[in-house]
Amino acid sequence: MSAVVLALLAASAAAAMEALRRAGSPWVRATVIAAAACGLAAVSLVLGQSALVALGAAVLAVATALGLERLATAREGGRRGRQIPIVAEHLADALGAGMSLTGALASASEITPEPMAGELRTTSSAIRTGQRVEGALEALRLRVSDPALEVMINAITIQRTSGGDLSSALRSLSEQLSERERLTREVRGATAQARMTGALVASLPVVAGVGLEVARPGLLAGLLSGPALALVTTSVLMQGAGILLIRRIARVDI
Repeated sequence: MSAVVLALLAASAAAAMEALRRAGSPWVRATVIAAAACGLAAVSLVLGQSALVALGAAVLAVATALGLERLATAREGGRRGRQIPIVAEHLADALGAGMSLTGALASASEITPEPMAGELRTTSSAIRTGQRVEGALEALRLRVSDPALEVMINAITIQRTSGGDLSSALRSLSEQLSERERLTREVRGATAQARMTGALVASLPVVAGVGLEVARPGLLAGLLSGPALALVTTSVLMQGAGILLIRRIARVDI
C-alpha cells in the first residue's frame, strides 16, 4: 500500500510541475498545487490510510511542488549567470569593432544561447523603439536580477556618463567573471559530500515516520499527543537547526 501511495505522490508532483511550467500566473500555480495536494490526500483516504497520513501526503505534495519549482527557478538563474561572461565578451568584441551599444546588444543576442538571448533581444528592441538606454538596462537588471549582470550594467552606465574604453572594461569583466565561475564550480564540487549528507540526514526522519504510519496506522497520532509531543517538537527544532548549520558551513561566498 505504501508503494502505491508513493507512486501516486510522484505522479501528482510530476503533473503539478508540468502545469506549473506552463502557467505564468501565481494564482494558477497556487491552484495547481492545492489541487494536487487535495487529490493526493483524497486518494490516500480512499486507499484506507489514516487522516494523518492523508494530511502528511498533502503537505509533502505541496513541499515537493514548491521545492521543484524553486529548483527549476534556481537552475534557470544559474544558466543566466553562467552566460553573463559570454555576453560581456560578445559586447566587448562588438564595441571594439565599432558597433553602437544597441547594435552590440542585438549582435550578442544572436550569438548568446537562451535564456539570455531573449533578454538581450528585449533590451535591444526597447532601445530601438525609443526607450532610453539607462531605462532599458534597468529593466534588464530587474528581470534577470544577477550580481554579475548588475556589475556589467554599472560599467556600461558609468562609461556613458564619464566616458572611457568600455570594450576593454567589458573584456576584463568577462575574464574575471569566468574565473569566478570556475572557482564556484570547484567549491561546489568540494562541498558536494557535505550537502548530500545533510539532505540524507534531514530526510531520514520524515521517511521513517511515513513508513511507520503506513505500516501501523495511528502510531504517529500517539506520538503527537501527550508528553511525547514535547520530545517530537524538540527533535524537529534540533533537526531544523542542524540543517541550517550544515547549509551555512557548506556555503562559501566567492
